[in-house]
Amino acid sequence: MGRSREKEHTLFLEWLLLQLKNNPVDALIVAGDIFDTGTPPNYALKLYFNFLYKLSLQKCNHVVIIGGNHDSIATLSSTKQLLSLLKVNVIADGNNLEEEIVLVKDKNKLPIGIICGIPFLKDRVVRKSIPGESYEEKAKALIKGIKKHYRDVAKLASKTLNGKSNIPIIGTGHLLTKGAIKTDSEREIFIGSLNNIDSSLFPKQFDYIALGHLHRAQKVGNSNKIRYSGSPIPLSFSEAGQDKFIYEVTIPESDSEPNIKAVKIPEFRKLRRISSSVDDVENKIREIATDEDLKIWIEVCIKSGKQGEYIHKKIIDIATDLNIEVLAVKNEKEKSQLQQNEQISKTLKQLSPMEVFEKRLELEDIDKEEAELYKNGFREIISEIDAEDRT
Repeated sequence: MGRSREKEHTLFLEWLLLQLKNNPVDALIVAGDIFDTGTPPNYALKLYFNFLYKLSLQKCNHVVIIGGNHDSIATLSSTKQLLSLLKVNVIADGNNLEEEIVLVKDKNKLPIGIICGIPFLKDRVVRKSIPGESYEEKAKALIKGIKKHYRDVAKLASKTLNGKSNIPIIGTGHLLTKGAIKTDSEREIFIGSLNNIDSSLFPKQFDYIALGHLHRAQKVGNSNKIRYSGSPIPLSFSEAGQDKFIYEVTIPESDSEPNIKAVKIPEFRKLRRISSSVDDVENKIREIATDEDLKIWIEVCIKSGKQGEYIHKKIIDIATDLNIEVLAVKNEKEKSQLQQNEQISKTLKQLSPMEVFEKRLELEDIDKEEAELYKNGFREIISEIDAEDRT
C-alpha cells in the first residue's frame, strides 16, 4: 500500500541476532522469500548482507538460505560463492542435488546433522514440457516431479550418512500444502494453484521439515514435525494482530519426536483492522492507541451510519493525533453492493493479476466450464512470466 517496511525489518533482524547470540544454534534455516521481489531495493540488500556478516561473527556455524517463489535465482546466486566463506549456504534453485545437501558439523568438525535445502521448485526443473498437454496433465506431472525430487534428495542424504542412523536429516521446502491456512498477501504459485501437496510428499527419512511460503505460523496436518514458520512481520491487514514466531528445533539422539519451541517475535509495528459504526469508530481508534515508536497502521471498515468525505477526514484527523496512520477507510455497505466488481477503495496494487482476470471474466456471458478453461490458461501465462522474471 505504498509504505516502506524497512524499519520493521531492521528491528526484526537486530532482534534475531540477539536471540542467536544469547542462545547459539547449530544452524539457521531461512525457508525462502528472502526478498519480496526479484529486484530488491538497495536497502533490502544492505540489510541482508549486514545481517549475514554480523551472524558470521557469532557462534552459528551454518546458515541455509533457500530460494522462494518471490526470489530471483540470479539475485540469490550472484553472491552465493562469496557468502559460502561466511558459512552461508544459498540454494537458489533445484538444478543440482549435491548443492542441496548441507552437512552440519560441530566445533570439532564432526557431523551432527544434514539439512536438505530444497528451494521453490520451478516447473522446468521437475518436469519436461510435452506439446498438447492439458493443464490438468501438466499439474499432475508437476506434482509427480516434485515428489521425485524430494525422494532423490532424501536418498542422497542417506547415502552421505553412510549408514550412520543416529544423525538427523532436516528437510526444507517452499510450497503450498493441502489444508494449510493462507492469508490475503500470498501470491498464487503454479505449484499450489491446482493440486495442493499433502504431507505424503515428504520422505520418511526427514526428522523435521521447515517450510516457507505461507505467512501464518502453523503445523501441516497433525504432524508436529512439519511446520511453516510464517513471515516475521505482518504483510497485510489479514494478518493484523497475528502472533509471529521463529521455531527453535532440537532433534534428540533417540528416535523420539523433535522438541520444538515457538519463540514469539515482538510486534514492531501494530497493524489493526477496525470494523465499526460511524458513531463508535472514534472509541475503537482510541482503544488501540498507545505510545508506540512506530506509528500504528489501521484499516477502518464502516458498518453503518451517515458516511462521506467528512467522516473520512474526521477519522484521519483523530488517528493523526494518536500517532496512528489510516491506510484505508472502507464502506461495508458499498462492499456488499459492489461485491462482484470489488469495493471502491480497493486498488489494483492490492489485487493479484489472477484476481483482476477473474473480475474481468465475471463480466462475460460464459458458463462455468468455459470460464475455468480461461482461468487455467491465464495461470499458465502467469507461471511462464514468473519463470522468466526470476531466471
